Amino acid sequence: PKPDAGAEVPPKPPPVHPPWTHPPENWAADHPLLAPAFGRRPEERESEVHGRAWLDLHHTTDDVGGTKNYDFGRLGTDTRVTNPFGAGGELQFDAEVQKRDFSFPDAPTESDTDFVLRRFSYAVGGTRDEPTRFEAGRFLAHEFPELGLVDGVEWTRRAEGGSRFGVNAGGLPEPFPQKMNSFHDLGFALFGRYVSGEKEELRLGGALQNTWHDGATDRNLFLAEAEWRPSKSFSWRNLAWVDYYDSGDTLKSQGFELTEFTSQGRWRFGDDWGASATASHRRYPELLREEFVNLSPDLIQNGKLDRGSIALWHDFSRKTRIDARVDAWSDQDDSGTTADLGMAWRDLLYANGTVSLSVYKADGSFSSGEGVRASASKAWERTFGMLSYEYSSFDQKDFTGAQSTLAHHALYGTLDLPLGDKWNLTIQGEDRFGDEQSAWGLGLMLQMRF
Repeated sequence: PKPDAGAEVPPKPPPVHPPWTHPPENWAADHPLLAPAFGRRPEERESEVHGRAWLDLHHTTDDVGGTKNYDFGRLGTDTRVTNPFGAGGELQFDAEVQKRDFSFPDAPTESDTDFVLRRFSYAVGGTRDEPTRFEAGRFLAHEFPELGLVDGVEWTRRAEGGSRFGVNAGGLPEPFPQKMNSFHDLGFALFGRYVSGEKEELRLGGALQNTWHDGATDRNLFLAEAEWRPSKSFSWRNLAWVDYYDSGDTLKSQGFELTEFTSQGRWRFGDDWGASATASHRRYPELLREEFVNLSPDLIQNGKLDRGSIALWHDFSRKTRIDARVDAWSDQDDSGTTADLGMAWRDLLYANGTVSLSVYKADGSFSSGEGVRASASKAWERTFGMLSYEYSSFDQKDFTGAQSTLAHHALYGTLDLPLGDKWNLTIQGEDRFGDEQSAWGLGLMLQMRF
């Protein structure tokens, strides 16, 4: 019979369940509920090849003072092979061919082609199961990338608490495509990093690098690093470069000099406020190595650049954001400031898009003025597009001619188009016009991931 309205319905009996065949496991309050997962060691995994290849083409035409054309293209790949020799290591290859063409009025076209080998190395170890890491070939220094590219070897050892120490040695390629295969410079470095905390909240590191140029002692460099991240809302990082000069140096006084220093603090106040402050100092080292181009003896002796900046952002809502930034700088001859204030609105005019507007003011060594930028971007399912416009008006200091004030306009657009699961095409275009300015450019970049 049907139960009366409002009558309580008795619960259904539990379904019959077959008996458990797996014996009960021991469990503790500090252990995960899920069954433990056991992964294979790196040397037990199949060898795989992954990376990307690209073709990047850019053309620029400048019509001021006669038509001038600039063409730049590069074809390259960044490829990684995991466990290529059955020892759990990784083989890395990053290289490209670059070609440049320049044509000027009433002059023959100039062109040059370069092969740039950024990385070709084999690294093994440094995993959870293997505390020792070894890398050989051409690579960027792993623990202290500030030491630059190395054509040689690097050995690193991780201690039980996570601290690390090591050494690298080899050739130091110069930062120019034509000279990256040069062994005129040799280097040897010792380094170490102390870490504290479960998530390495405190990191203190140091490195000592000695270099030789064509057999002569060149640079004695000390690096010091300190980073503190006590919480998700605050971090503070400091990096110092200190050079030691001896009696063999002619432009610098004997002793230590602070060549470069950077300090940056970041704060996050809840989910909708954030700020950062950065200070930096830089001088120019005296080197036999050709690392900097066209530096006069006076600039090496007296040149300096100090910078400071403060940035602030605030989310008024999930769709409205404001950003503000102020920068100040000074060198051996002059000083200047820049300020930027911007707003961005998500989904304001259309879905899956952002509209932004910003104004800025700058005061430099040779000019000062103001400008405004406006941009709009939109994302479709797998396609992204952006269009921006900028106007600026700058007064030229100590100039009394007809062009004492220059107004400039710039249009820029980009479109990212997926071509299947592995291919992507990026199209870029720009047009710059106004007083003493008339130029346009077009760029295409085709990438394949594998």
